[in-house]
Amino acid sequence: MISLAHHVIDHHQRASINDLLCFYTTVVRPVLEYACSAWHSSLTVGQHEALKSLQKRAMRIIFNHDDYLTSLILAGIDNLNGEYGAKNH
Repeated sequence: MISLAHHVIDHHQRASINDLLCFYTTVVRPVLEYACSAWHSSLTVGQHEALKSLQKRAMRIIFNHDDYLTSLILAGIDNLNGEYGAKNH
């Protein structure tokens, strides 16, 4: 799933910020979070890093800058740890 999401996000040239954010929050992110409460504690470090990398990449593409925390705040979403605008560990 992560490789599919990377592929879709990479093909963003014609989409607006609102379109990209809508796509990420309604299509990509729900798949990443599906049954999260059941499996989150058993994620390997590598799996968690892959999820975090995907979200960072999506925010960088959507907002066209590298400030991840600012992007999360602008998007109004949390950091996959359930903390709004907080750093990932």
